[in-house]
Amino acid sequence: MPPRWLCGIIVGSWLATMGWLLWHDLLPRWLPGEPPPFHIDDVEEVQQKGSNRLRTFWNVERQDKNQAKPYLVFRASTWVDYHKEEDEYTLNASLEASKGPQSQPVYVAKFFLINLLTSAYRVNHSGQLRSLETKVRVQAAMEQNPLFKYLLERLGFTPSASSVKQIELQIQGEVHDQQFIAHCRVALDPAEEEQLAHSSYKPIQFDLPPVPVSYTGSVLMPLHPVSHIRGLRLGQSWRQPLIDPLRDALAFLPDFSGSVRWLNARVLPRPEVLDLDGKKTSCLVIEYSNEENERIGRTWVEQDGERVLQQEAILEDSRWIMKRELPRRSRNRLLDS
Repeated sequence: MPPRWLCGIIVGSWLATMGWLLWHDLLPRWLPGEPPPFHIDDVEEVQQKGSNRLRTFWNVERQDKNQAKPYLVFRASTWVDYHKEEDEYTLNASLEASKGPQSQPVYVAKFFLINLLTSAYRVNHSGQLRSLETKVRVQAAMEQNPLFKYLLERLGFTPSASSVKQIELQIQGEVHDQQFIAHCRVALDPAEEEQLAHSSYKPIQFDLPPVPVSYTGSVLMPLHPVSHIRGLRLGQSWRQPLIDPLRDALAFLPDFSGSVRWLNARVLPRPEVLDLDGKKTSCLVIEYSNEENERIGRTWVEQDGERVLQQEAILEDSRWIMKRELPRRSRNRLLDS
C-alpha cells in the first residue's frame, strides 16, 4: 500500500478532476432552463495560441415583406482572439455591405443606411460571458432625412451640416453579479471626428437598463452567429435576453425603445435536414420566440459536428438569413494575425 501522503495526492487529484468536470461540463447541463455556454472549437483554440487566425465566412441575406426571394446584403466573417494573460477569448463578427452584382443596400427604419456592423463577445474558458461590444456605422438613406437631422442637432451640428457623412452607434457592456450592464454612445464616425468636431460637438451617451443573465451569461445578438453551439438536446428550452444594437443605440429617438427584450428558446423535438449549397446535413434547430409567442428567429446546428450552419432573425418585419460558407468554398481561410 502506498504511503499516506501519496494516497492524499491521488485522492486530491481525483477530487480536483471531478470538480472541474462538474463545473465545466455537467453543471451547465443540469441547471434547469440554462442556455448553452459559448463554445470555443478545439481547432480555433489551437490556432489562437499559434500565429494564425482562423476565419469563418458567411453570406447574409435579407427578405422584406412581399418579396418572393431574399437578396444579398452583407458579407460577414467571424473569428476568435485569445487573451493569454486572462485565459479568455473574444468571439468577433464583422459584417460589411456587399458590393456584388446581386447585392442591395441595407436600410434600417427607412432612414439609415448601414455600412458596417461589428460585434464581439468576450468569454472565459468555460464559455461564460464577460463583456460585449457592438458598433454600427450608418449614414442618411436619403436627403431631407428627419431622423438623421435630429441626430446631428443632438450632436451639436446644424441640420444642414452636409459634411457629416457617417455616424457610429456603439453599445458596450460587462457582466457583474449576473447582471449585464450596458452603455450606449452615439458619435461621429471616428474617421470624421477629428476633422469635423467643434466646440459644440458632444457625443450622445446613456445607459441601458441592467439585464439579468444566466449562469452562462448567454446574450443573443441576432446578426452575430457563433461558430459552434455545444451540448444541445432535443426538447431543451431556456430564456435569454436579446441585444439588438440598432434599436438599443437609438433608444433616445422618437418611436424607438431601449427596454429589455426577452426570448424563449427551445430545441425542436426532431432534427431537420438543412440543404446548404447542395449539401444536406441533419441539424438540431433552435427556435426563438418573443413574449407574445411569435417566432422571431431560428438557428441550425449540425447534429454531429455542433457547427452553426445557418441563423435567421426577424428584424423590423424583415427576415435576415446568415448562411455559413462551407470549407470546400471558403476553405476556412487562414489569415495572418
